[in-house]
Amino acid sequence: MILTLPEAFKKVAAAHPDKICMKLKKGNVHTHFTYRQLLEESLKTASWLISAGIKKGDRVALVLENRPQWAVCYFGILLSGAIAVPIDIQSSYEDLKYILRDSKCKMIFISGRVGYLKSLKEQSLLEKIVVIDGVSPEEKVQPYQQIISGTDKQLSLPGIEIDDIASIIYTSGTTGPFKGVVLTHNNFYSNFLSLRELNVIIDKDNILSILPLHHSYAFMVTLIVPLLLAVLITYIDVLGSEEIARALKEEKITILVVVPQIIDIFYKKIKEKLQSRPFYLRIVFNLIRQISWILRCITKINFSRLIFSKIHLRFGPDLRFIVCGGAKLNEARAKFFFKLGFTILEGYGLTETSPVVSLNPISRPKIGSVGKPLPGVEVKISNPVDNGIGEITIKGPNVMRGYYNRQHETDEVLKEGWFYSGDLGYIDKRNYLYIRGRLKETVVLSSGKNIPPEEVEAHYLKSLFIKEICVLADETATKLVAVVVPNLEYFKKAKEPNVFDIIKWNLEYLSQKLPPYKRIRGFTLTNKDLPHTRLGKIKRFEVDRLYREAAGKKFPQKEKEKIKEDSLSASQKKAIKILKKSKGLEEVFLNDHLELDLGIDSLEKIEILLALERALHIKIKEEELAQIFIVSELLDYVEKVTASKVLAQHKEESFDWTGILNTLPPQSLLKIIDLEPRKRAKIFTLTGAKTLDFISRLFFRLRVYGKDNLPKSKFIICPNHTSYLDAFIILSSLPLGIKLNTFFVGLSRYFVVPIIRDFVKYMRVIPVDFSSNLIETMMAASFVIRNDKILCVFPEGVRSVDGELKEFKKGVGILAKELDVIIVPTYIKGTHQAWRPGISLPRPYPVRVRFGRPQTPQQLREQGLSLQKGLDDYQAISLGLKEQIRILAKEF
Repeated sequence: MILTLPEAFKKVAAAHPDKICMKLKKGNVHTHFTYRQLLEESLKTASWLISAGIKKGDRVALVLENRPQWAVCYFGILLSGAIAVPIDIQSSYEDLKYILRDSKCKMIFISGRVGYLKSLKEQSLLEKIVVIDGVSPEEKVQPYQQIISGTDKQLSLPGIEIDDIASIIYTSGTTGPFKGVVLTHNNFYSNFLSLRELNVIIDKDNILSILPLHHSYAFMVTLIVPLLLAVLITYIDVLGSEEIARALKEEKITILVVVPQIIDIFYKKIKEKLQSRPFYLRIVFNLIRQISWILRCITKINFSRLIFSKIHLRFGPDLRFIVCGGAKLNEARAKFFFKLGFTILEGYGLTETSPVVSLNPISRPKIGSVGKPLPGVEVKISNPVDNGIGEITIKGPNVMRGYYNRQHETDEVLKEGWFYSGDLGYIDKRNYLYIRGRLKETVVLSSGKNIPPEEVEAHYLKSLFIKEICVLADETATKLVAVVVPNLEYFKKAKEPNVFDIIKWNLEYLSQKLPPYKRIRGFTLTNKDLPHTRLGKIKRFEVDRLYREAAGKKFPQKEKEKIKEDSLSASQKKAIKILKKSKGLEEVFLNDHLELDLGIDSLEKIEILLALERALHIKIKEEELAQIFIVSELLDYVEKVTASKVLAQHKEESFDWTGILNTLPPQSLLKIIDLEPRKRAKIFTLTGAKTLDFISRLFFRLRVYGKDNLPKSKFIICPNHTSYLDAFIILSSLPLGIKLNTFFVGLSRYFVVPIIRDFVKYMRVIPVDFSSNLIETMMAASFVIRNDKILCVFPEGVRSVDGELKEFKKGVGILAKELDVIIVPTYIKGTHQAWRPGISLPRPYPVRVRFGRPQTPQQLREQGLSLQKGLDDYQAISLGLKEQIRILAKEF
């Protein structure tokens, strides 16, 4: 039997009058609502509305945070015969005005926390404004507390039919402006009946309501369904990830209803903790996770819940499952949580379908699918292509009446009882539905390729360095481009200072696992969060507009915060002056990112550090400077160190690269640099070198050209870099006498690890950490060269993912110019094919090495300047070197 929502609510309240149906946790205080209390306050609200002149069919807006009063006001509106218009509490005032005008709302229930109450009073359309939190009564303003504490006398309530309108819900959408979706009592109650039939929820459940109730997904799954099934609903007043995790545990939550954005937050926090563990522990962890997952699939027994009990305790021991909807869940994220022993029931729906269309069965969920259609809901694929993908169409009593005052748009999506969703998907043989993007959001390239952007974005979001990404077609529609929001917090934790380079490398690395037409070919960075709907979907039309407007310019960054010069100390003013001078800027802002906004890379950061030391007569720790990303952080740090008496007494010195490169490195590095190895070390090196030679010739058929170009001592070898094999191949390519005198610069994260670090001395590796010891590394590199030894440096800094030459860093230019040392440009061919980034193990493939003619710093500088004017000497040397290696590559 179909009931109106008030009838269904009254029925359950009569059966469970004293049962607690809702509780609000605010700090350490709990407020409880029984069914009797909730119904009584709803009836009082309805009576007040009628007495205030509200008639059946009038529209009343509801702008409120998630809490029991949301339900009281909503049912009060329905009981009075009015139509509820729920609105996002985070809506801008302009959006709120648009919805109020479009729906012709007469009254509004609103939170006292909003910032536009004063402006709202000027809206002539509104007859009354009911403020939920404590305010004084005045013209047009009615305190909510007066309504529920008033007389118990109830006015006669109007009759309500199942086909009457219950709500008009305005969707913000990802591709266009607001539209009001007209939903009836029949729409909502039939959807409730379909969900009830699945028997997913049990009497003892406790559902945490954190998604905004103005949205139909949260409204149905975290309010209507639990309320009408007499299941407890819990609200919390703060919605941070830590507060949610605490509530899950303390409130004994059994069902968590989320959107993919929240899953992403949990995923990244767990992954960050795993990444901080030694690599061998991560291997063991992943192996156990995989085995327990296989056992779960075979036996249906969840061993992972016990094995990873510490992780589960973070989410509370009572959590039965997670419901995820509102947007497509990243399949890799879902699999990650399933392998940890969690159960995620992904579903699908739209506001226009009241909202749930499908849900994964709890007994047999399918990762990657949004489940099976609900009982009473029909789903078919319209105009499927060869792979079965087409537009998803839906039929059933849950389908909306139409769009409010938009008949043309209604006719476009409602045809012969079927709702055309605009979503693309397919149904498998077992009736599971899969989503493959939206018609309007599909990126169509000039080649005719149709690309669902969400699928591509999900792939690139595997990188923890990427917080958000939006994929678009470029201006000519010939390739994919992206707007990327870097995860700056993770950059700090990982101690990676070069944001642009790391993002670029990650995009190139992940691109290798996609077909060419799905690869991102260009990107722009922004430190401003992308525009989203409240359920986490990217508003693509806004991002696309901003991207087009930013063509040839910077993508919009965060709103600039001006620096108040009067509030700065003398040392802070000097710091600002140095920043401006270093990049030739007229002005810098308090929230400028040193790299994204000011274009300062890791070496330039060091130069600024030296300038600060010289100007302020202090000593700055490089590892502390590496944790500074924003101008405000730099100013705070400068103030802190200049306030220290010990640091303030540091004598003034003349710091420049010449001085640094002629300074002895610290003892920790000197211990690693074995200039005159003993017999045991020589035996180890020779044995290792001979073994490498044998492997290189057997597996990689190594051939070396240009050995005659190698000087006898004191030079820098600079090869291209595409593989982990490169350093070993270079070592195998060198004559024996040069082998024993060659040192390599390598990233410390590969060498300063257990076991390997004990052999670094014999491996002749100078470990470099771009975040904390770049100066010390430059000292060590200089020390090796000044002692007539040979240094091998990879000027690109990182491996090239696609095998092409990348930007050369100016560090090698600094060494060459300041030490006046010659450079041997070198090209390696074949290591990329043998062991490129992303491949687990190397494979046999012919490798060739060509040593070029030695080049003086002056020769390279002149060549660099002939290619690009306006470079400093260091940059020009690096560019000239790149050109020499490019020429060598052509000789193969």
